[in-house]
Amino acid sequence: MPENILQSLCDIFRANPVAQSIGVAGMLLCIFSYQVRSARGIVIIQTAACLFWVTHFLLLGATAGVLLNAPCLVRNFVYAQQGRHRWASHVAWPIGFATLFVALGVYSAFHAPTPEGWRAFLPAAAQTVGCVALRCRNAQNVRIGSAVLSAFWLVYDALSRSIPGVVCEILNQISLHTAIVRYARKRNAPNEVSTP
Repeated sequence: MPENILQSLCDIFRANPVAQSIGVAGMLLCIFSYQVRSARGIVIIQTAACLFWVTHFLLLGATAGVLLNAPCLVRNFVYAQQGRHRWASHVAWPIGFATLFVALGVYSAFHAPTPEGWRAFLPAAAQTVGCVALRCRNAQNVRIGSAVLSAFWLVYDALSRSIPGVVCEILNQISLHTAIVRYARKRNAPNEVSTP
């Protein structure tokens, strides 16, 4: 059985090695981003990863993956400006982005040149959750919300035959949960006083 799974993965990779390789770059950036201390740092690295994911899904022919990652470039830029520019903190941004993601999910599901049906709602749900999660100023809340959105992407990636997408989301879950626990322990640890 494991030999069949490995053979299937190799076949998927050989069918589109360029797309799968570009996805690996996006995967590495995503995994690294959750280990960054600040919410702004997470958002900036996630923006770079979006560029790779858009290209990856475009080469795979996964319409929803392209359409629902591309606006993240703008969303992440706006969110990275929070606390620095007053306009970026306006409540209209997450509402507007969430509305856009839902609309793009509907379009991808039913009206795109290659409609994806119900599975287009998986990345739409993920990105809508991301509108809230990435808006948080508390890095721990960003990580928790990202764990939820990662689960939606995991299923979509599997259905789209995105090997780096699946691996990324599995590793994201591990990375996110590791960071969540690590920072929770640091926050809850009693202040130790060193004695000479």
